[in-house]
Amino acid sequence: MDLMIAAFGLKYLPASDILKAFDDAIHDNVDVITMSLAGRSQRSYFEDPFSVGSFHAYENGILVVAFAGNNGLLGGATVPWVIKVAAVGQEFLTTTQLGNGDV
Repeated sequence: MDLMIAAFGLKYLPASDILKAFDDAIHDNVDVITMSLAGRSQRSYFEDPFSVGSFHAYENGILVVAFAGNNGLLGGATVPWVIKVAAVGQEFLTTTQLGNGDV
């Protein structure tokens, strides 16, 4: 099985780059897209590149996952076809037992 990972550290991207990234992922037949990105403005679903791109991915059978944000949902994470995830910290304040019995 081939695994492709793409990462970048740009602070701002034009909408065309975001949409192209979704199109490339669709063309490459990926199974999952994860987004740890956020737009600054609250645009309508029809104007937000994360919303538009993620919808096209969803319509092509791709699972799209986005971060929920530190200050509430932003941009593409607000749409109903994207799964939202969040972290609450890295400390476990309780004992956790896994299915195999490990604690």
